[in-house]
Amino acid sequence: MADTNKEKQFEQLPTRYGSIDVPPRPPENQPIYEPPVHETPDISEYDLPYIQNQIQEELEVRFGSEVKLERPPDHIDSDYAVRLFKPLAEAGPEVVDQKINELVASLSDESVVKGLSLEGPYLNIKLNPEVVGTSVIRTIEAMGEKYGSFNAGDGATVIFDTSSPNIAKQMTVAHLRSTVIGETLGRLYQNCGYRVIRDNHLGDWGSQFGILGHAYELWGDQVPELREGGDPIKGLLELYVRINSEIEDEEAV
Repeated sequence: MADTNKEKQFEQLPTRYGSIDVPPRPPENQPIYEPPVHETPDISEYDLPYIQNQIQEELEVRFGSEVKLERPPDHIDSDYAVRLFKPLAEAGPEVVDQKINELVASLSDESVVKGLSLEGPYLNIKLNPEVVGTSVIRTIEAMGEKYGSFNAGDGATVIFDTSSPNIAKQMTVAHLRSTVIGETLGRLYQNCGYRVIRDNHLGDWGSQFGILGHAYELWGDQVPELREGGDPIKGLLELYVRINSEIEDEEAV
């Protein structure tokens, strides 16, 4: 029942707040968007942040800088919601209604706005999905792999320690998992304006190297995999497991 009421409200908007120019839907055999052939478009004319800023500026002219575009609750069928508690309390509903009419008039040439509705103290703004979708496609085309990036880090340095595989042990899928996670986080931070350093210690054994060297002196000639034609990594792993078992036994004693 609630959804039907909302649809009726949007249908009544042109009567109440005037007409908003929305371009007709293109024929089914005509694509909504065709990429330009010779020139790269100026994305400032239609990217979503620009659209939001334009609407915000029109709101501030009529209702003051305290009025902000917000995301509406899930049950509200609109793209943005504007709280008008203060304007309604200070100026009254008649003045607010007049200012909404002015807002509609100012946005009548902006085909991106599909409709406005007033529900209690909230002004709901619905965008034209075809126009917004086209703007997003064009922005992606213009920005390429830079789409979605912004300068939150301002050049600050972030270090990521990735898988750092130890050749005393066999490689497993866990090494691949941590490598993928590290690379993913690194790319995300790079696109947020950070200077990313990836630190991957290949075969960094530390004290394990000395322990394994001692195991090789003790039992290296007893391991078939360490002979010609064998698998040396597997053989070193056997020595590594054996000497660590000996160390644990000595510590227990």
